[in-house]
Amino acid sequence: VEVEEPQRRNRTENNSFHGRSSEPKNVMVGCDDEFETIGHKLISHSKKLEVISIVGMGGIGKTTLVQRVYENTSIVSHFDVRAWTTVSQEYNLEEMLLDLLGCIGKRSSVGVGSTIEGDTSNDDPPAIDPTDLPAININERAIVSNDPPATRLRKALMGERYLIVIDDIWSTKAWDDIHTCFPKEDFIGSRILLTTRLKQVANYASVSNNSHYMRFLNFNESWNLFYKKVFEEKNFLSNLKGSVEVLLKNVKDYI
Repeated sequence: VEVEEPQRRNRTENNSFHGRSSEPKNVMVGCDDEFETIGHKLISHSKKLEVISIVGMGGIGKTTLVQRVYENTSIVSHFDVRAWTTVSQEYNLEEMLLDLLGCIGKRSSVGVGSTIEGDTSNDDPPAIDPTDLPAININERAIVSNDPPATRLRKALMGERYLIVIDDIWSTKAWDDIHTCFPKEDFIGSRILLTTRLKQVANYASVSNNSHYMRFLNFNESWNLFYKKVFEEKNFLSNLKGSVEVLLKNVKDYI
């Protein structure tokens, strides 16, 4: 028996990832290869729910890389729902779930009186009564229901192709706590993207071939990053270039 796949709002069928054409310049120094790798993993042809882990030391650029992918227009158009939460060492599961529901709610609020993207007003959106939303589907009703956050999130994601980012996760327990709140059956290409400093957490959450280990910047990339962070005018560095090159090489030897 063939089951018709549900209609989606932002559906792309070609599973193509166009990274450089849609991104603003100088968002990130280097790592274009990693950007492309993660982007293609997210929109691969696999219909199964996949967990992709990005692993690396603190400050190496995991979150920046994920932000760049998350905001890419190919990713935005590929997924029906995108949501982001940050875990850290001390975490509160309910707050994490509410973060995710808040991201989903921004999409659902369009047309029902809530704040939409681009609205710079500070006024709080009016309260929404689920019984007053006949035009909103069951997923969107779940966001404003009185159910526990885990139940609301599960209902909101049901039948949607979603991308969930779980940033800075430190323990397998945190993964155990949150991943049970997602729909168990998902064969429409949803993805969960983790960032972590810990290899054991990455391997626990996702299969080994879906763990991506971030590389260090090469010398030219390090130079460009240093240049952009410290100096605004290109001609300011001409007489210091040699000294800075020695400094960068010495720093690399200590990593």
